[in-house]
Amino acid sequence: MGKIPVIYYHSVAPQKHPTWAKNYITTKLKDFEAHLKFLKSAGFQTLSMDEYLEIRESNFSKKKYCVLNFDDGYLDNYIYAYPILKRYGFKGTIFINPESVPKENEIGPSLLDYWDGKSNLKNLERWGFLNWEQMRIMENNKVMEIHSHTLTHTKYFVSDKIIGFHQPGADSLYYIGNLYPERVPYYIGDDSFEKLIPYGYPVFEQESAITAKKVEINPDFINEVILSTNKIDWNYNNASQKARETILQLYKNYLGDDKIIINREDHQQYKLRVIENLKLSKELIDKNLSKNTTICCWPHGENNQFVHNQALKLGFKATTLGKMPDVFLDSTRFERIAIGHKFGNSYLDAKLKCYSYMGLSPYNQVIKIGKYLRHSLIQH
Repeated sequence: MGKIPVIYYHSVAPQKHPTWAKNYITTKLKDFEAHLKFLKSAGFQTLSMDEYLEIRESNFSKKKYCVLNFDDGYLDNYIYAYPILKRYGFKGTIFINPESVPKENEIGPSLLDYWDGKSNLKNLERWGFLNWEQMRIMENNKVMEIHSHTLTHTKYFVSDKIIGFHQPGADSLYYIGNLYPERVPYYIGDDSFEKLIPYGYPVFEQESAITAKKVEINPDFINEVILSTNKIDWNYNNASQKARETILQLYKNYLGDDKIIINREDHQQYKLRVIENLKLSKELIDKNLSKNTTICCWPHGENNQFVHNQALKLGFKATTLGKMPDVFLDSTRFERIAIGHKFGNSYLDAKLKCYSYMGLSPYNQVIKIGKYLRHSLIQH
C-alpha cells in the first residue's frame, strides 16, 4: 500500500517580503499554482486531516490522495492560497498559534476580490497573521480548516552559550517577541520591531518552546554586554566577531562565577508549562471558531514523546512526527514533505516528490540518486 503525501507550506505570496528575515519560507504564488496544476492534472483529490487519518489506514490503491498543510497562519494564506485552492476545487489545513492572532478582525480584500474587479493587486499587498474572522470565512467555505500549531511559535534560551548578537536585519522574532509578545502579530514589515532592544543584545542558544527547559539570563550581564559593544558598527560583516572579542573577558568572568544564568526551569515546571501551552491552544481555537480542534503540528518540528502523549490526553487525535525518529511513527503521528523547485521546475519538483513519497518508480529512484549526489558533494 502506498503512502498519502502530506505537503506543507508556510507563507504563499507573489513575491517575498524584502526585509522580512524569514522570507525564505515564502513560496512564490506562481510556484504554488504550479504544484496545484500538477495535482489537478494527475488526478489527485485533497483530504481534510480527519479524512486523511481515516483513509490512510485503508486500501486506496485505485485513487490518488494528498493533504495540503500551511504552518504558522500567515495572512497571505487568506489573501492568496485560499482563493487559489478554491479555484482548483482543493482544500487545505492551516496550523495556527493563538498568540500570533491579531486582535483586530478586519477582513480585507483577497484574490477573490481582485478577480471580481473589487480590488486592485496593490491593495492585496499586506503582511501579518490571520485573524479569527478570516479563519471563520475559510472554514465556513470548507476550503481551509484550522488546527493547532501549539500556543506559541517562539523559542527560549536554554543555555549560557552565546550564538550571536542582536544586529540590523537579524532574525529577532523569538528573543524580542518573548519580551514584547503583544507586538508579535504585527512584526512582519514593522521596522521598529528590531529596535525595541539595543543592538549588541547577546543571543543565547535557543530551543522550541515545546521542548525547551528555559533559562533566565542575568540582566546585569546583558546590560554590560550592550554597554561594552555600543561603539561597534553593526552594519559591518565582522561586527559579531568584534563583539565576541570585546566581551570575551567579561563573559569568562561571569561564566567562572556561574552568574550568567540566574534561574533554570526544572522538569516539573517544564511539564506544567507545556501542558498549559497545549491546553490553552486548543481551548482558544475551539472557542473562537466553534469547533473541536483535533490535530497538533509541532513548531520547528521539535517535539518529544511526552508532549505527544499529553496532546492525545487533551483530545488531539494526532500530531506531526516532525524531527522525531521514524520509530515513533504510528497511527497517532503523521509525516510531511516540503515541495519547492529544487529541480529548476516547480511542476517537476512536485511530481517527483509526491510520486517518490508514494513509492512509485522511477520517481523514488530519482530522489534517492539526488540525495546520494548531494551527500557525496558535501563529503568531498
